Amino acid sequence: MTILPVLQVPNPILLSTASPVEIFDEALAKFANDLSDTMLGRNLIGLSAVQVAVLQNVIVVDFGNDEQHNPKVFVNPKIKYFPEQGKSWEYEGCGSMPNVFYNVERVNVILLTAQTILGENLELKLVGHLARCVLHEENHNRGILINKIGRDRKIVK
Repeated sequence: MTILPVLQVPNPILLSTASPVEIFDEALAKFANDLSDTMLGRNLIGLSAVQVAVLQNVIVVDFGNDEQHNPKVFVNPKIKYFPEQGKSWEYEGCGSMPNVFYNVERVNVILLTAQTILGENLELKLVGHLARCVLHEENHNRGILINKIGRDRKIVK
């Protein structure tokens, strides 16, 4: 199990844009595994490659629950938004900003198009919490942080 260091705000790498993944090989598979281990080892529900200083368009999100984790890795994610199906405000935390939460508005429904670590195409319709998590991580890979798009900051010790 490899747990990578997670960059903290104000590290300027966090404002970088990830490059598309073009090579699907053992190195990508190992990185995806390390990213998943890091997310779970740090008790996060999502993590982007940019947060561990790897500028590749890769995210991991935990599709499980409190009792059973189920990390899913998405390579080169693209999002189609469905604002007509509603938006909501919720407080979000971030592994790059421990103990800080921002109220962020997001659409409730998205269509995620991505690739697996093997390069296979996939498409998922996501609603609610999972949509929010994927949007949060995908924002990281475009250099967008919750402290820039959220409001009503809360600090929890």
